[in-house]
Amino acid sequence: MLQKPLYLTICLPLVFLLCFLPWTSQAQITQAEDKAEVAKWLSYAERNISYQDDSALYYLNRVQSYLVQHPDSVLMHQLDYKKSRTYLSQGQATEALQALYAAVDLLKTLRDTATLALYTKQEAKNLFYLQDYTRAFQLTLRSDSLYLQLDTPFYNWENAKIRADIYRVHQQYDEAETELNEAQRRASLFDNRMNVGFILWHKVQLATITNNPEQQAKAIEEYLEFVGTDEILERVKPFHMGYLFDGDSPYQTIQRIERILPYYERKQNYPAMLIMLENLADLYQETHQYAHAAKSAKKALDLTASFYQTKSDFLGQLYEIYKAAGQPTQALYYLEQWKKLDDSILQVQNRSQIQELQVRYQTAQKEQEIYQLVTQNQIKDLTIAKAKRNDWILGIGLVSAVLLITLLYGINRYRRQTATTLAATNAELANSLQERELLLKEIHHRVKNNLQVISSLLYLQSQHTSDSLAIQALNEGRNRVQSMGLIHQNLYQDGHLTGVNIKTYIEKLISSLMDSYQIKPKRISWSTDLPDKTVKIDTMIPLALIINELISNAIKHGFPGERSGRIDIRLVENHHQGWRLEVQDNGAGIPAHFDPATSEGLGLELVKMFSKRLGARLTYHQNEGTLFTLLLPNLDLL
Repeated sequence: MLQKPLYLTICLPLVFLLCFLPWTSQAQITQAEDKAEVAKWLSYAERNISYQDDSALYYLNRVQSYLVQHPDSVLMHQLDYKKSRTYLSQGQATEALQALYAAVDLLKTLRDTATLALYTKQEAKNLFYLQDYTRAFQLTLRSDSLYLQLDTPFYNWENAKIRADIYRVHQQYDEAETELNEAQRRASLFDNRMNVGFILWHKVQLATITNNPEQQAKAIEEYLEFVGTDEILERVKPFHMGYLFDGDSPYQTIQRIERILPYYERKQNYPAMLIMLENLADLYQETHQYAHAAKSAKKALDLTASFYQTKSDFLGQLYEIYKAAGQPTQALYYLEQWKKLDDSILQVQNRSQIQELQVRYQTAQKEQEIYQLVTQNQIKDLTIAKAKRNDWILGIGLVSAVLLITLLYGINRYRRQTATTLAATNAELANSLQERELLLKEIHHRVKNNLQVISSLLYLQSQHTSDSLAIQALNEGRNRVQSMGLIHQNLYQDGHLTGVNIKTYIEKLISSLMDSYQIKPKRISWSTDLPDKTVKIDTMIPLALIINELISNAIKHGFPGERSGRIDIRLVENHHQGWRLEVQDNGAGIPAHFDPATSEGLGLELVKMFSKRLGARLTYHQNEGTLFTLLLPNLDLL
């Protein structure tokens, strides 16, 4: 009677442990996997802050949902800190400060000095945004003191940068420059090169504010020299240089550059001079000071020496200047020089390719000769060996015959194997070519599908919008996307992967636009006079968008209400001087006070922009309707 309770006493706990332990282990594994997923969400959020803040908040909200079920003080203060940065990036400084205070409260119990120094710096950043400059300044000093308490002292460059910004706001420019130099020193020691370039750019901006041309020239020179040594920074240089004189009028910018140039001339800093002269020529052209524009471009042209590509750019700029100035003789001269130089560059490239092919051919020939010599030597060695064997042993003729037959069989087999290998190689090349064509078709098909998705999204958005102007803008954007999608559809359907039949495409485009605007054939008819030719895709896309805008404008503005009429589209050769595209309607015409050349509407802006890209000239004429004419220098036919 005593054994049964004892048996149960021992076995029941064992059974319970065997059942419970796997469940506990599985729960621990699941929780560990969840933590790894949360770490991924925090990493994704970090990548999106300041770039795609909505995506950052999406991942941070997922982390917050997890922490509601599984509280973790370390993850919670990291969450609040990243939320603070995201809110500040969105301009919500008050919400950012509240989130940061929550993170600091959680951090106090952890005694993490390095993270507290980081959060203190972020608080200073928030207060600067809220224009509480005194507290912000004090917090940067406190953050620096916390960093110095670490086992390995650290100097955060952003603290110095914030102090520089505070001095700049109070117009204490010498102190601001001192702090920027300190920020640069810290970033060089403890941070990456991108931040050093960022600080150097702010030094350029500070020199611009002080209106000191020599100081500004030195700052720009230092920035350009530093950026030129870094591939990543080299990509953002054009973006920064585009905002070099942001906010100034063209005339103010001209004065600034004229004051900066002598510094670079004295130092013979030709790359900086070329950048400034190019901008100066553009500004003079923009303000219709064509003589000064030509002088600046010619001065830059003299500096290019043997840099053919740069020289080509300035020859093209001189052509544009003289063309705008109404001096066709000078414009034609520089156009001929420009084209001649481009042709010589192309010839150099072609010559290099031909030389490379010749080297490859000669190498292949030498390899073949070496192979033949080796084969001949092998045959010769075999023949000598056979002769020696015949001299020494006359009685083994049969063996020699067998060896000879074996050798001949091997040679024949080798030839068959070589022929098989060549056939397999040819088949592989044919398959590769076919796969390439299929891949290009698939790419065009996917691009067309992606554009169709965008078109559908625009349509759905228009269905959920009540603003008539917004609906109109969405529909116009949808038409533009469909015009590009139609090109890729033609590419993979027609089998011509590099060009589009212009006649087929434009007729499809017009039909699509008529369907889009729900135009009945009896109200607005249309006709075309188009060549049955194939045009390269790089030319067809901007040309299609121009035609899309002109026909859309004719439908919307030429035939308001239920007004009926006709639209004619013609594309003909212009007396061996390019091509002439005409879009004509017999509608209401352009209002007397409206000038398409100065219109800021998106449709006509796109027409002018793509016309410039094609090197074309756009004109219009009114006579019982409207006639738009586009003179194309070249159609890029295949």
